[in-house]
Amino acid sequence: MSKSGRDAAPHNQRARDRRAFLAAVGRAASCALVVPVVQACEVSRVRGDTSIAAEIDLDLSTAEYAPLADVGGMVGVDSGAAKLLLIRDAADSLVCFDRFCPHSSLDMTGHPAVDAAWDPSARQLTCPWHFSKFDAVGERVAGPTPTGINRYRIDFDATANTATIFPAELITEDA
Repeated sequence: MSKSGRDAAPHNQRARDRRAFLAAVGRAASCALVVPVVQACEVSRVRGDTSIAAEIDLDLSTAEYAPLADVGGMVGVDSGAAKLLLIRDAADSLVCFDRFCPHSSLDMTGHPAVDAAWDPSARQLTCPWHFSKFDAVGERVAGPTPTGINRYRIDFDATANTATIFPAELITEDA
């Protein structure tokens, strides 16, 4: 065999190895570009409409809000991208939080066994998934969550049994 014939085999193997390596790098780069797009699509699919109304008016006398008749009662409210948790805090007040726990973005009304819990005496919200606790303003009290939860302004008229939520207005201190 000639010298050039002996050298061709290792050269061809190196070329194949180089092509395989570059193909693998190309696939990995493609995945790196595609995964964020797919994740964004998934969030949009799960959360639906991405618009948020400046005000959400609610007639609390309808059946869907019946749990709010009792102190500690709560319901999930969906309005576009706003996924909220409305809680009867006292006979004359409601509080409104994000419905998704900041610990792992799980819906606190979506647990298969139990929903979130509001303790009216302690004025604390407990996430049913990993038991993170939040105070009446939304600050973290206990549990694995690294942050508090957003609380929003809500105007409640107990006489008319109506409420208006303002998703753009965060509450940062207890009234």
